[in-house]
Amino acid sequence: IIVMYMLVAVVTTGMVSYADLAKQDSPSLATAFELVGADWAAKIISFGIVLGLATVVMVLLLGLTRIVFAMSRDGLLPRGLSKTGKHGTPAALQIVVGAVVALVAAFFDIGVLSDMVNIGTLSAFTLVAISIPIMRKKRPDLPRAFKMPGNPWIPILIAVANFWLMLNLSVLTWIRFVVWLVVGFAIYFGYGYWHARLGKGDLTETLSAETDKAVNG
Repeated sequence: IIVMYMLVAVVTTGMVSYADLAKQDSPSLATAFELVGADWAAKIISFGIVLGLATVVMVLLLGLTRIVFAMSRDGLLPRGLSKTGKHGTPAALQIVVGAVVALVAAFFDIGVLSDMVNIGTLSAFTLVAISIPIMRKKRPDLPRAFKMPGNPWIPILIAVANFWLMLNLSVLTWIRFVVWLVVGFAIYFGYGYWHARLGKGDLTETLSAETDKAVNG
C-alpha cells in the first residue's frame, strides 16, 4: 500500500504542479485530473473517494466504540458503558457513539474538525512511538507479538516526524488541542484515576489469565 501511495504521488506530481494544486479551494487527486481536462476520470475518483470515506468512517466508529468499551471495562469510564446486549456486543454504545459523532460532524466546521483529527492522531502516534523504547526497557517481561526493528532509533525518528507535522498546524488548533487535553485530564483525575482497575490487582490477573488462555489454547 505504501508503494502504491508513492506511485500515485509521483504520477500526480508529473501531471500537475503542486503550486497549481495549492491554488485550488479543495485540492485532491480528482482536482489534478480536472486540471488536465480528464473530467471523466475525476468523477470516477470522486465516487471512489466517497465510498472509501464511508468505509473508513465505519471502521473508525467501530474502533472508537471498542476504545470506550475497554476504558469502561477497566474503570476509566463508568462501567455502564461496557454493557453488552444479548449477542455479546456493545450495540447500545455503538449507537450512542454514532449519534454523537453525527451531531459533531453536522454542527461543527469541517476544517476545524479535520485539524483536530490531524493533531489528535499525530499526538497519539507520537506517544505510541515514544512508549515503545520505554516499555521495552521497563517491562521486558511482557509477552509481545512482534519486535520493533531499529529500536529505539526508528521510534524516536517517528515521534520527531509526527511532532514536526504537529508544529505545522495553526495556533488555534493547538489551543483547542490543549483545551481538549485539559478536559481529558479532568475526566481522568476526577473519575478514572479513582475507579481504574489497573494497579488494584484484578486487571493484572485478568490480563494474565487471558494471555495464558491465548498461549495455551
